[in-house]
Amino acid sequence: MSEIICTRCGSTHCKKNGHIHNGKQNHRCKDCGRQFVMDNEQKIIPEGIRCMILKILLERLSLRGICRTFSVSLTWLLSYIVEVYEHLPADLNVKPVNSKQSGLTISEPLHISFAIII
Repeated sequence: MSEIICTRCGSTHCKKNGHIHNGKQNHRCKDCGRQFVMDNEQKIIPEGIRCMILKILLERLSLRGICRTFSVSLTWLLSYIVEVYEHLPADLNVKPVNSKQSGLTISEPLHISFAIII
């Protein structure tokens, strides 16, 4: 069995301290009291996958479908959407449409006729 070393103080005086929510073994240092998990995995999403996810978001697919396809968590996807949204400009270069330039007049009534075929 490999020796457990505290991630804060480097001490080898550690003991098992139950399990975390996903079943991994939790440890506690007897010297500094720090709780930690050995071999914790932080999945980093590559930039190529992030670009593909951004393109898929523009296609308006479901969020859970994107999570299943790219094996990312819904929490990560929602935080990524917030991150992308924060980097967008405030106005998005949208200009209001002037009704005189477009040739539309709102005052003209719209006539719609329906035919019922029996």
